[in-house]
Amino acid sequence: MENQEKYDRKLPITVKMGFGIANLGDTIITEFVGAFLIFFLINIAGIRLALAGTIVFIGVM
Repeated sequence: MENQEKYDRKLPITVKMGFGIANLGDTIITEFVGAFLIFFLINIAGIRLALAGTIVFIGVM
């Protein structure tokens, strides 16, 4: 029963904030690349919007 009590605790807000801040850099870079890829495919390569979105979607999977 004592082991069960150890696993019922929740993470403090400072730990959650730390994980969120650490993940922020990766997220910003990933979203910037995705947005630039959509811009490039539509305006430079001349691909239709739906097809460009499908290409990015498949690439993310």
